[in-house]
Amino acid sequence: MDTLSSGLGVPLTSRAVSQARRDAPKISELGPQTHRSLKQASELVRDWHLSTFGQKFSRIDRSDDASPGTADVICEGTEPVKYSLKLNHDATKHPRPYSLAQWMDLAKGCQEDNEHRSLLAEACRIFRSRIGSATQFKSVPQATKKLYDSVVVVCADNLNEWCPRLSLADELFTFLVGEGFVKVITELKSRGDLSRVRIERFDKPARPRAVIAKPRPKGYLDLEFSNGWVLELRLHSAKSNIKTRGQVDLKFDSKAVKSPGLQIEVLMPS
Repeated sequence: MDTLSSGLGVPLTSRAVSQARRDAPKISELGPQTHRSLKQASELVRDWHLSTFGQKFSRIDRSDDASPGTADVICEGTEPVKYSLKLNHDATKHPRPYSLAQWMDLAKGCQEDNEHRSLLAEACRIFRSRIGSATQFKSVPQATKKLYDSVVVVCADNLNEWCPRLSLADELFTFLVGEGFVKVITELKSRGDLSRVRIERFDKPARPRAVIAKPRPKGYLDLEFSNGWVLELRLHSAKSNIKTRGQVDLKFDSKAVKSPGLQIEVLMPS
């Protein structure tokens, strides 16, 4: 943010300053080469931003966990530019399987939501009945695999039932992909050297009218949208330990494997 702020000649918001202070200890833990590479990447992005959007901005803000959308950094102005920042991965979203109905703005506690959560609760109960006194996922790989497959099948079945009946394909796409932002993916080599910076512009993707959900083994869920986009969702444990009650800690990583019309630019270090 500091590089962009100085390049544009505009201040950071108080929230952006607060978030930077919060993240300072994590930044200080990075190795010197990684730190230099991230600085180099930020300069590439700054130069790209200036050549693409100019300097018509008033300040730079930073989102927090309660903020809507996918943006991490927002260049505020008459036409704001929102950035989603990634390091060595290109996931679009990290949603929890339990809130599947809320992905598409269905109310928590509605019939679809309650039925979905009940099915996942049963999958969790069966999982716990299989693992005995185990406390970590890595110690029960076969039971974990069966849990993943069960959860993915439940999600696929419900998506294939809800989306056509309630016309929810567009809402699902908007939640997982979004629009009106720029994704910046910084890719580092194994020793921390900068490989490249990938710019993806999610301006206004074509809107889908339908979607087909296809479960795959090992916790994968493919979503094939009628606009040609295909998203791959990979289910995994959100923590290493297994809770003894309540929801098992699970989440998806979502990424686009087909994205027709997406504008992509690659910035290479000199």
